Amino acid sequence: MLSVAAHCLMLTAMGILIGWAFGYSLVFGKDFSGGPLGHVFGGSEHLGFAGLGFSPDAAYAAGISSATFALFQAMFAAITPALIIGAIAGRMTSSALMLFSFLWTMLVCYPVAHAIWGATGDFSGIATADAAFKAANFAGGIVVHMT
Repeated sequence: MLSVAAHCLMLTAMGILIGWAFGYSLVFGKDFSGGPLGHVFGGSEHLGFAGLGFSPDAAYAAGISSATFALFQAMFAAITPALIIGAIAGRMTSSALMLFSFLWTMLVCYPVAHAIWGATGDFSGIATADAAFKAANFAGGIVVHMT
């Protein structure tokens, strides 16, 4: 039980740190222009929550500040990797779990979150009219449960 609790705390701390450092920007930033990562990740304009403040961002939450929205999304970045612990309890070392969770977050969770939650994501409900498929995701469950 102590091992699982310690892993939850470590993964929550890691999720908060990478969500703040670059995760929010990779999910909610504008697409990289061209290149192999064109629509997979958002841009780098919000690294370390840069450019977020008290004014709302109409593309995401017109009624609350962009900083409040970013902190709410940091919660998802913090708790989503911790959901995996139930499947690996007692089967992985702490260092292997941290490495796996970091790679999983970067290669699976963030690209799916950008595609569904990002304003320029391919499946976003607020994407452009030329998108072949749009997902309506009101509570955040699609990304968490799909990944």
